Amino acid sequence: MSDLVLNTETIDEAARQLRTKGEEMKETIQVAEGAISPLREMVSKRISRDLESWDEIKSTFMNALNNLVNASDELARAANDFRSADLR
Repeated sequence: MSDLVLNTETIDEAARQLRTKGEEMKETIQVAEGAISPLREMVSKRISRDLESWDEIKSTFMNALNNLVNASDELARAANDFRSADLR
C-alpha cells in the first residue's frame, strides 16, 4: 500500500479561495444584472436579442459558478475526511 502525503491546510485554503472567488463572481453577475435590468423595459428587437444572449450567458455562467461552489465543498469534505482518517 502506498502512503499518501497530503496537506489538509492547503486543501482547505484551495476550497476557501474557490468559494471566495465564486462569491465575488456571483456579486459581479448581480451588478451586471442590475445594470441590464432597465433595458428589459425597452421595446427593441436588437435589445431583445442582446438580452436573450445575456440571459444565455448568465445561465451558463451560473451553472459554472454552481460547479465551482460544489468543487469547493468537495475539497472541504475531502480535507475533513483525510483529517478524520489520520486520527484513526
